[in-house]
Amino acid sequence: MRVFGLTGNIGTGKSTVARLFAEHGVPVIDADQVAREVVAPGTPGLAEVAARFPGVLTPQGELDRKALAARVFADAQERAALNAILHPLIGREVRGRLDRLAARGQPLALYEAALIVENGLHHGLDGLIVTTAPVEEQVRRLALRDGMAEAEARARIATQLPSHEKVKAADFVIENTGAPELLRAQVARVLEALARRFPCWWKKATPERRANSPAARWTCWSAIHLQCTWGSPRPSTASSPAGSPTFFTRPSRARSPPRARRCGA
Repeated sequence: MRVFGLTGNIGTGKSTVARLFAEHGVPVIDADQVAREVVAPGTPGLAEVAARFPGVLTPQGELDRKALAARVFADAQERAALNAILHPLIGREVRGRLDRLAARGQPLALYEAALIVENGLHHGLDGLIVTTAPVEEQVRRLALRDGMAEAEARARIATQLPSHEKVKAADFVIENTGAPELLRAQVARVLEALARRFPCWWKKATPERRANSPAARWTCWSAIHLQCTWGSPRPSTASSPAGSPTFFTRPSRARSPPRARRCGA
């Protein structure tokens, strides 16, 4: 199974792009969703966080994310302590989901996360898709979605790794300027390019999938041809920041430096 990362800065439409891939039958593992699930009420993860950070539970026994953020935002040691709890839990859950997808013969999956490049996770993936958008469009979306003032939105954008740095690690760049039909066309072009990049034995698509997805011919790739192994971490030539998750591991194989393909043309 091939696993591609999907990343992009705030307001670039990363989640919208993920939804479009899902509409084509590509499963998406959302890092934010996994992070919420591992600290859901009643989980060992929540109990461990509550023990290390007293006072971060609501009266209903749920994690008070704002209270926790206030504790760790300006304290590097506290952030490291939180990451030491969360990253192994997230890693095990992501590995489990990937294993289940591979066991079902799924040929392709996406891992959607904001900090793939920052944490060096792209080195363990089969490729990387980066969403971009003009800064003015990012500011507009943040105002509509989160009610952010322009100054706050620009400050949030400025704290992130610039998009042009993420693009350097990308195999594909999806430029989200706001037109839905153009965004859909770019997603379709990425899928077509992936089908050409990973030629294999085709299996006949079901009539239902052919009717529901323009990507029918590549959603049935041979699981044998696209097999990979998820196992123990292997040494990497690229170092990851201390405490960053390292749950994308596979047998050593050469990967040429990516040449980002912009899919808006």
